[in-house]
Amino acid sequence: EESDLRGFGRHASPDAAKANGRKSLRSRRSQFLQEEEARRATAYAMVDTEWDIAEARPPRWKLQLRSFIFSTRFELLIFAAILTNVIFVGYEVDWKTQNPGETPGLEFVVIDSMYTLLFLTELVLRIVADPWDFLAESNRSWNLFDCFVI
Repeated sequence: EESDLRGFGRHASPDAAKANGRKSLRSRRSQFLQEEEARRATAYAMVDTEWDIAEARPPRWKLQLRSFIFSTRFELLIFAAILTNVIFVGYEVDWKTQNPGETPGLEFVVIDSMYTLLFLTELVLRIVADPWDFLAESNRSWNLFDCFVI
């Protein structure tokens, strides 16, 4: 009876596990890693194939642009621009309510034009960086909203 249970315990040796038809933890892990590496290689090959079919490999500048556009730093920059634009619009509305009938000064027009140019540049950069991502189902609503607002 004791010999039948050998190799099934927690502290069983790899030799005892093999004797009972079971693989050791080390060999199962090794097999898993090999299978995972094969799956990743297949996935990368599929991505390369799809990429080559969709378009020629993009030039280096376009890859760098994509990296910049989809970076956290760029997202924070645009967030800061949106936030400061909201503050500026609030200040402009407050000024117009306190000075009814007066036309806003040139500084309002210049600052408003700068924000419009900044947001238009961001929109064009996103389109140039990855036009398919711009039109993707998950991003389409926000991107169309951006186009309408700008």
